[in-house]
Amino acid sequence: MSDSSTKNPPAIAHLPGSKLAPSSPPRVLRWLILLPALVVPLFLLVLFRYTPTPRFAGILLNESQKYVSEILTLGFCVGAGLLCMAVRAQFPHLPKRLWVPILMMIVGLSIGMVRSHNLWLGMQFGFTVYLLPLLFFLVLVSWQWGLDQVKRICWFALGAATVVALVGIAQVYDLGSIGVLFPSEVPRSLLGNKNFAAEYLITLIPTAAALVLMSGRGWVRGLAAVITLLMLLHLVLTTARGAWVGFVVGDILAMLLATIALLRQEGRLGAVSALGQLSVAKRLSLLLLVPLFFVLIISSSWWLPQTASVSRNPTEQFARIDAEQSGTRWEIWADTMSMIADEGLFGAGPHHYQVLAPRYWGERAASYLKWEEDSGTLTSPRYPHNDYLQIWLEGGITALIGLVALFAAVSWYAATGIARSLASGDLRRALLLKGLFAGFIAFTVAMLFEFPLRIPASLVNGWLCAGLVVSLSRNGDCSWVSMKGCFSRIAVVGVTVALCIVSLFFAHRLLWSNYYLANGDWHWVKQRGYRAVESVEKAYRLTPWDHNTGLRLARAQYFMGRYSAALTTCDELIMLYPDSLPVLWVKRRVAEALGRGELFQQIDRRMKKQFSKVVLGNGK
Repeated sequence: MSDSSTKNPPAIAHLPGSKLAPSSPPRVLRWLILLPALVVPLFLLVLFRYTPTPRFAGILLNESQKYVSEILTLGFCVGAGLLCMAVRAQFPHLPKRLWVPILMMIVGLSIGMVRSHNLWLGMQFGFTVYLLPLLFFLVLVSWQWGLDQVKRICWFALGAATVVALVGIAQVYDLGSIGVLFPSEVPRSLLGNKNFAAEYLITLIPTAAALVLMSGRGWVRGLAAVITLLMLLHLVLTTARGAWVGFVVGDILAMLLATIALLRQEGRLGAVSALGQLSVAKRLSLLLLVPLFFVLIISSSWWLPQTASVSRNPTEQFARIDAEQSGTRWEIWADTMSMIADEGLFGAGPHHYQVLAPRYWGERAASYLKWEEDSGTLTSPRYPHNDYLQIWLEGGITALIGLVALFAAVSWYAATGIARSLASGDLRRALLLKGLFAGFIAFTVAMLFEFPLRIPASLVNGWLCAGLVVSLSRNGDCSWVSMKGCFSRIAVVGVTVALCIVSLFFAHRLLWSNYYLANGDWHWVKQRGYRAVESVEKAYRLTPWDHNTGLRLARAQYFMGRYSAALTTCDELIMLYPDSLPVLWVKRRVAEALGRGELFQQIDRRMKKQFSKVVLGNGK
């Protein structure tokens, strides 16, 4: 006997506030969602930020444009998702375990932003690192993505990862010109910033391995196996130990949590019966990914060419994974905890670690700082190498609790989803969920040692794994509610327009600022000093809140003899970065050149008092 009332729910779709079943994403969103996974990672291959670039190549072939690509691609996805909601006159009714942590993060970071010393800096990174990715995650979990749709997204993401892996491996082995794809003598490579590539790859390797085990055509599974091996090889060559730990722990923890969830749902006998649906070969293959990774590390001295441009041997790095280098991390974390003791309740604002850090440099900072007095160059960490500590510093305890609660909710969805799929016999879904979940856990574990939450390639794929795993795992607890009246539609359209305006504003500023910086480098190499200063001035006018841009302008003005302009630039920077040692160095040199002895003595005394034990005295 059929029940027509349950087969035709659209009859209540026009009632305001009525709950509707989750719907499949529209076609435009299914294609736009591919952009972040495809475009953003490819900027791992472009030029260094300060590589001289001829003509207009610097507009795109610039490492810093990865932030522009993230803003535009995520902005397109979020905007399309919001517009689809407005057109359908529906919005998602999400469970509290998802929207409450996100609300806590937004509230905490907003309070920190209000308290920030450099408001525009906080707004830029609050928007690009937190708000856009969180909205991207919400768009993903709002729609009911089918298994085949998720597989297609994964294959496109793996396509970009394959390009990154091939180029990096080719550069290590000096395979012709494949590693030099761009018009410059210094191309970017996995060795240029190997941690970024490693933290990106660990989010996708488990998914590629899962595609190998899923039923399908033999050549498709073989292709997935080749891609998995290439990415594993690339990961080993990076010698990025933080990413290594994240990858290993992620794969093991994903299987452990899924097993616990299966035991809780089905009991011991039910769990054994569910796992028995997997063939012995597949069960063994699930356990082989981490051992294969270890085999590649241990055997690297045999297959790594002697002429390879690898600064550190993978076997040696694996043998000393807990050696003295980890002590530097502890020193940075200890100084960060001193900042958190003062600012951790309400937060100091997004990306304000670099603003506040000089105030807390103590004796231990000499181990991770390098100062060159003759050139005024300071090598210091831009991040505390722990994303959890950084969000605590930026958004206070509220934002930290929200982030941890959100990650716990995603893990709960993933573990229960895998268990439910195994119990129902849907092995393909269970395998894909395991791969996505392991990639997400690897992302969260790497955040303990590095900053994948700040790097667009790993950020995009980490949140992509989180959103897809929740969408595949949910069991009817995410529904849709029809909007009440036209005001709701107008509000959604207004939010979409505002989001587009902010996205285009920051994308435009960053795009052309990065271009003018690269153009200035090109003129400087060609000994066109005045044109170089003009280019950097244009970049500074676009992003006056950026420390590096302002510092480069002040130094260029000083070296070109524009002392008054350099002094003005230094004063503007000190208002935003009051404890910047390189800016104080430039201002002291400018004061000396202008013959302002009192100002020179004042700055000199301040530098010696605040920084002598740390860098000016080389930590002695």
